[in-house]
Amino acid sequence: MVKMPEFDDMADGTLRILRRRVPAKWIDHNGHMNVAAYLAAFDAGVCRFCNGFGIGPLQKADTGRTIYVGEAHLIYRREILHGSEIEISLQLLDLSDSRLRIFLTMYQTGQSQPAAYNEQLAVCVDPSIRRPAPWPEAAAIQLENLRQRHAALPIPRQAGRGVQMPAEAENTVPAAE
Repeated sequence: MVKMPEFDDMADGTLRILRRRVPAKWIDHNGHMNVAAYLAAFDAGVCRFCNGFGIGPLQKADTGRTIYVGEAHLIYRREILHGSEIEISLQLLDLSDSRLRIFLTMYQTGQSQPAAYNEQLAVCVDPSIRRPAPWPEAAAIQLENLRQRHAALPIPRQAGRGVQMPAEAENTVPAAE
């Protein structure tokens, strides 16, 4: 039997879904995490979350359901270097009978400022017909419980936005002295 992941709450009430070291293969020519590695880290966290809630790759054969990501948006804030430990938290923003909207935050362990954000719209799919399908009953109950817990949390200000140019005042580099 496969041991299911366990999660704990972060100080802000979100769910810690992943903690891991940044491997060398995620580092690019600039000496920090590659753009694709951020998405890989978020994806690893979402897979772990899905397995913990009975809707992941570990349960696909039993439930006849899988998850597809229909939309994703990443925001980068701070670089992460090789060997750093990262943590990813999840907030469930919205839930329907076959979809969920989640907001993920990546931190370098021990740092209070986020390194990146990722918002996703995930769809529960019946792989035999490759179409949206309702959540398996046990997963639906767990997801609804989490939705109720997270309903009291503030919506992150970065959620729901598209790509946009920052205001010039936010995009300036201090002059050298």
